[in-house]
Amino acid sequence: MERNLIINKIHTVCDGEFNPGIVKKKNVGRYSDCFVHFLYGEAEYFFDGYSFVADSKSFIYLAKDSIYDIKISDKSKFIFIDFDFNSCDKPRNSSAFNNISPTLKNEFLKIFHIWNNKSPWYIPQAFSAIYSLYTEAIKSENKEYIKKNELFSKISSFIFEHYTESDFSVPAIADYINISEIHLRRIFKQTLNISPIKYINFLKLEKAKNMLIASNFTVAEVAHSAGFEDPYYFSRLFKKEMGISPSEYRKINDG
Repeated sequence: MERNLIINKIHTVCDGEFNPGIVKKKNVGRYSDCFVHFLYGEAEYFFDGYSFVADSKSFIYLAKDSIYDIKISDKSKFIFIDFDFNSCDKPRNSSAFNNISPTLKNEFLKIFHIWNNKSPWYIPQAFSAIYSLYTEAIKSENKEYIKKNELFSKISSFIFEHYTESDFSVPAIADYINISEIHLRRIFKQTLNISPIKYINFLKLEKAKNMLIASNFTVAEVAHSAGFEDPYYFSRLFKKEMGISPSEYRKINDG
């Protein structure tokens, strides 16, 4: 991957899902540069003359204007970051980085949280985090990285796979990782500066917000799909965090 690149703009930081199948790009190139990390599942990206596999052990860079098809082997969930590097005279090549470090995995989660939480300083924080990700990518490419934060990487992958289940809980995470809840909360405080339950609710609310805009599900159905067993609790939490009810949020963003 090229060195000394400058990030000009961040378009979005989102999570997405694939079901098994083929995604055809129909000879339309990417509108931006993109970093992608699969939390679980697997897909193969086919370019002109070469391909590479994306899975939970890899990290990929999709260059602006690149054209590719995707073959998805398993149900997959991923985080992607659409942004613009500075322009250059020649096209950049997309790249894949295998056996990535836990540090690199964690950068995706940090960027996702920073961008979607939208604190007063989220834009400079997001730029800083993506530069960290870019630096780690170069280190990974050169095999010079140091493995660390393996525990948080395991925790975060487990959360992303199960957070929409209605009985998902902080004790369940601690039991799965085989650590105490106190230790779990300390890890979250050190890594993301929030509690595990606040982070889980943040993920659930982000999913609910997307569903309120992009589906015709009722508020109760949205609550259930996002992992809230009690739709009344969901509505109260949504209003507390967003300042408006789910119905009002849908109405404002309808269109």
